Amino acid sequence: MKDLTELIGLLVAAGGPTTLMDRSPWPLHEALVALAADVETRRLIANDIDFHLRPDADVSVEVGGVGAAIYELIEHGVFRIAGSGLDARLELDVDKHRSYRRKLMGLDLGSATALQSIAQVWRARACTAEKIWARAFASRAPKSRPATPKCRQPAATL
Repeated sequence: MKDLTELIGLLVAAGGPTTLMDRSPWPLHEALVALAADVETRRLIANDIDFHLRPDADVSVEVGGVGAAIYELIEHGVFRIAGSGLDARLELDVDKHRSYRRKLMGLDLGSATALQSIAQVWRARACTAEKIWARAFASRAPKSRPATPKCRQPAATL
């Protein structure tokens, strides 16, 4: 692997999410932090990449260069911008992503399996982030009954 852009492209090809929500970048960072922490997996697929980890208020631990790598994938046409505002997202362009699938198919079995395991971590966390976001809107609904009772409760007698 040459750089972070190629790694992210291969992670998507190995089963990562096909839609990246703009409002929740933390799943990718957490998956890359997991990759950086696992010495054996890192040796197989990302030995040449130097992960710059630093604390961040939005994503907990940020991997430096992820934003630039995503923008590079947008420039290459692998991702396209869709939606606006709170619904802004990046969607995978399947035709432009073929080169990463070819590279994935050319890797040895151990590397491809390691990529798939990290991609599954990323996809699971991205699904969790989307579910949390969708549930936040549902919880804004009015309560089914008021908190204060309409009639006075009878006093307990001893």
